[in-house]
Amino acid sequence: MGERPARADAWTAKMTAPNNGLGEGESAAAHAPAPHPAPRLLSEEELPGLPSALRESYLALRADWLRLREMGWDEQGLLPVVSVVLPELRRRVHDGDCVAVVLVGVENVAQVEEVFGWESADALLARIADLARGWLEERGSAGILAREGPFGEEILLLHPCGTQEVPSVGELTGLSHGLMTAIEKGLRGDSPAEGGEARLAIGHSVFFANPARRFERSVVRAVHAARTMMRGEDEKARLRRKLDLADVIEHARLRVSYQPIVDVQKREIFGYEALCRGPAETPFEMADFMFAASHELELAHELDDACRKLILTRPIRLPAGRRLFVNVLPDAIVSGLATPSRLLDLLRVSGIDPRHVVLELIERGQVTDFASFRARLREFRHAGFQLAVDDVGTGFSSLRLVPEVEPDFIKVDLSLIRGIDLSRSKQGVLVTLADLAARVGADLVCEGIETEAELDVVESLGARFGQGFLLARPADEIAQTLSY
Repeated sequence: MGERPARADAWTAKMTAPNNGLGEGESAAAHAPAPHPAPRLLSEEELPGLPSALRESYLALRADWLRLREMGWDEQGLLPVVSVVLPELRRRVHDGDCVAVVLVGVENVAQVEEVFGWESADALLARIADLARGWLEERGSAGILAREGPFGEEILLLHPCGTQEVPSVGELTGLSHGLMTAIEKGLRGDSPAEGGEARLAIGHSVFFANPARRFERSVVRAVHAARTMMRGEDEKARLRRKLDLADVIEHARLRVSYQPIVDVQKREIFGYEALCRGPAETPFEMADFMFAASHELELAHELDDACRKLILTRPIRLPAGRRLFVNVLPDAIVSGLATPSRLLDLLRVSGIDPRHVVLELIERGQVTDFASFRARLREFRHAGFQLAVDDVGTGFSSLRLVPEVEPDFIKVDLSLIRGIDLSRSKQGVLVTLADLAARVGADLVCEGIETEAELDVVESLGARFGQGFLLARPADEIAQTLSY
């Protein structure tokens, strides 16, 4: 690389000098003890008289320990790599807890290293680590600092928020801003370049501890999201949507409506599908958008669970003999997030008999272990619940569920019913589904009926139940009778 400028040595000396605002004779490293103090390792010269085999074994273990410590510890900045802190983070975080992730990087660290040498670049990163550590100590924060690797160029803050403290956009931005301000203030006057400054970049994200997802992968995805956010406004907008939806879920800002399911032969109400949507005058007011966003933003399980809890605990007057249809993700059943005992506990609040509740398995969930899935479904049936497969006709996954579940109801998606009076192929598919329903002992429920012509075809092809705007629109209260 050639000879470095003279000021580079001055910069390195400045950054590693004992007095960096810490007190006379103190170093940054002295204020940042490792969470796991390093044991004293004996050198080869300190092993006199040991049998050669024992001596060689000890030295081999010593070499392995040093190698592992080098892989898991950034000695310059006294920060562990993220894999080392994961057990501690997992210990602090319970199922459903939120974790904020803040990433601070130096955009021009490569230029610092090129011009002033790697010692100066390492010293700069160590200084940033020390300032971040000092900021955490000053706030008394439970956050954990780490690097992605022993020579990483970014400081990572993992901050458990708790189940009752899902951060708003403003709170998460404030956390990031506070850390950034502390680092920038501490670096002021420390820049290696004449008239220049270390260019800092910051990104943040959030994730929820969810037993259905591997904890380590959730951390990795959140770190990636924070890094992406540093690079683009699109990711910032995505994070804002995620925080807004998380707030809706956490504070149960959801609304429930009930759409009648009608016996089209008798022209009377058989049951009601409970539908959830978000707050009025927000994008989440449209249920389709809210649920699609929950999958995109990896909050599908949280939203699914929150909706079910709200529906099953509402004090409603369900007319005698009628059913309440409630959506559930299949993988919530497989993972144990939805269990018969939990649903029964919720129903005790509303007083609804589980024999009057139909669990709709919606296509958005994916099942891979069908043996385990069937075993769990038997537990729900034993507790009195009935089962339905929703969205049949939209794709293979919903159709694949039918023979595995052997449901009481098969709900035919509205895309197949819309315009069925004008399509012989759609009529043929409905006939096939009616035959399948008869073979598994299920009743067909045709969704999305909006015209008299569609209703006539549904009736003539043998479907017993229908649902749609022609028959009844969703309402905030349980409808006692049909106006149709």
